[in-house]
Amino acid sequence: ERRVSQMPRPSRWGARTQLWAFARGSRQRRIFPYCTGKSFLLAHRYTAVQRKETLDEETACLRWLKESIRESRRLREAVRSRALRWTPYQYLVGQVDFLHLKDFCVRPPTLIPRPETELMVERILESRPPTRRLVLDLCSGSGVIGIALATEWADSRVDLVDASERAMSLARENAGRYGVDGRLSFLVGAIGDQEFAENSYDMIVSNPPYIPTATVENLSRTVKNHEDILALDGGVRGMDIVRQVLDVASVALKPGGLLWMEVYAEAEQHRLVEEYIARYHATRLHPQEVVSDLRDMPRFVVVRKAVPDEAQRDR
Repeated sequence: ERRVSQMPRPSRWGARTQLWAFARGSRQRRIFPYCTGKSFLLAHRYTAVQRKETLDEETACLRWLKESIRESRRLREAVRSRALRWTPYQYLVGQVDFLHLKDFCVRPPTLIPRPETELMVERILESRPPTRRLVLDLCSGSGVIGIALATEWADSRVDLVDASERAMSLARENAGRYGVDGRLSFLVGAIGDQEFAENSYDMIVSNPPYIPTATVENLSRTVKNHEDILALDGGVRGMDIVRQVLDVASVALKPGGLLWMEVYAEAEQHRLVEEYIARYHATRLHPQEVVSDLRDMPRFVVVRKAVPDEAQRDR
């Protein structure tokens, strides 16, 4: 009767476990980064003799094992750093997956893209056909929103605006990584310092600082110790930059164009957005939709620029 080899219990990743992995073939060798260093050479030497591997094969495999040891040590140091300093794991590995963007680069203090923002981009892509358009990404940070749209809408151009030079440098790097830097422009400075032509953009997207100042002070150490607080703090009610985005949308959007903006769902900030529009931009902007996130909280607002007939009717 044929014996089926079973992997040894991994209470200790020592020589016995590694011998089993070598005997079972290369597909099992993914366990090696978790093994103890002292038994690598013993396991390799034993199996090389048993399987009569050539010297070249043995040398190549030994080199692979040494690299695995170094990688496991680096990983252990990264985990230790995270435990001691509350470092977000995305900063440790330097990348994150965002929809179709694999290995998107991230580094402190630029904000790490969140699943909520990923959902907003997904909804934007679902709601608009990929036709030629000009998009404005306000408070662009790492550039993840604008880059994700540019990679899917091949005939579009995206203007990125952010107050942080370091964030914009990262956005340029990511744009080049995905081959869309030729269709993106990068504007460094506060929103209020920019001049936007009237009726120029088909769409505006934004994930602005929207957290009230008092709430920012209570954020977790993984956020406060490593991410840019200025990219999170939206003022007393979280509306300082949100209002600026709405002001820009009232001017820069083409008639019928859409603003997609992430807001502070925990405080139902979408209601403050509606109040501000009603007070200052009632003839130019119309709240179109409030979109919930995966927790069924009102996370995104969709605002449409009025067409001329609507603007006249609302006067």
